[in-house]
Amino acid sequence: MQDIEFTFSKIGEEELKLISGGRELQDKWRDTIRAFMDNIDPDDPEFITLREAFMQRFKEHGFVIDSIAKFNEETAALDSIINRLKAIQKSNRVLLNKYNGDPKFARVHKRIREINSERKEKSKKPIFTFSDHEISIILQMIKEDVDQRVYDKNDILKKDAYFEQTVLQIVANMLSFFPQISDEATVDDYNFVKNGIARQYLNQYNATYATA
Repeated sequence: MQDIEFTFSKIGEEELKLISGGRELQDKWRDTIRAFMDNIDPDDPEFITLREAFMQRFKEHGFVIDSIAKFNEETAALDSIINRLKAIQKSNRVLLNKYNGDPKFARVHKRIREINSERKEKSKKPIFTFSDHEISIILQMIKEDVDQRVYDKNDILKKDAYFEQTVLQIVANMLSFFPQISDEATVDDYNFVKNGIARQYLNQYNATYATA
């Protein structure tokens, strides 16, 4: 993204004065790139669609401003992208607040929400529950236990299979407090949540210590 060429060409001196030398547009450009880079959830389908549309628009042809009309067009395009990114960030912050700022569980919550949305359309049973509030309560309980296990045994993340099994046991134990949910949950549901949580912890661990 950051290597996309950004140039002004064939714009006269008077035109450049009208648009303050293009500084406002360049600021919007930098703000847009920063908003993409600051996103906590690269697997968000809406974010992926927006990023791909952005790359297709600007990567193939560069960002060349050669007229006032082009300037206005690209300004409007960037404003639209920034507003959509802000909406994504706002939604992410709501979930982050539920998990004490932990993006791992915000991402897991979103993946469950996405699957549940698909299941609801097909009149299928949800993963655990369709209630966002109930999902957050369950995940908060799971997070507390998983974090404690990682804290108590700091090498647990070095053993992927063992850690995944530990997470699965924690998920099963937590759901025992919600019999109305656990009675309806399938093996695939358990594994989906287990895999999502374990992947988040292992990815974070590997990213932190891969070069250590």
